[in-house]
Amino acid sequence: MHPGPDTHLSPPAVRTRSLRLAYEAFHALHHAHYLAFARARLDDDRAHAAVTAAFTALLASWPAVMSSLVPASRAWALLSDQIRSREGRCPSPPKGDRPVGGRSAQGPPAGEPPEDPPSEGPLCGSPSAEDPLAEDLRTLAALGYSAERSASLTGLPLGKVRYLTARTDATP
Repeated sequence: MHPGPDTHLSPPAVRTRSLRLAYEAFHALHHAHYLAFARARLDDDRAHAAVTAAFTALLASWPAVMSSLVPASRAWALLSDQIRSREGRCPSPPKGDRPVGGRSAQGPPAGEPPEDPPSEGPLCGSPSAEDPLAEDLRTLAALGYSAERSASLTGLPLGKVRYLTARTDATP
């Protein structure tokens, strides 16, 4: 059996190289789409800043992202939060953490003062606040993305994309 090109590397070095290559492939496949999405919601400078910040955060947590069940979902959450932050709106809450009255149901970490709600857009958790995923999917649809491609980009199951899209389309 002929040894592969990485047989001279130690297992941690192979893992590091594999993770780096996976990140580079993810970046190459998603960057243009993420930027198009960000530009649909922000001016060009803030769109570039949001995408750069999202990919920087993604790289910093890449091993954890790759070990998650749906890496694309984790990456999309980072992008969406960066965009919402630059829009002056609430980031999406982590799973299991529902916003209440403009703040996390869990409150701020011990010893930190509570954050003020954003000055623009609806308050976090207010009845007028649109479902962030539905809003993202509506933006992707307006950009011409199919439900299948939107599911791939956001890491959502196709059925959930179709449900949220149909629910958003039915809302006056």
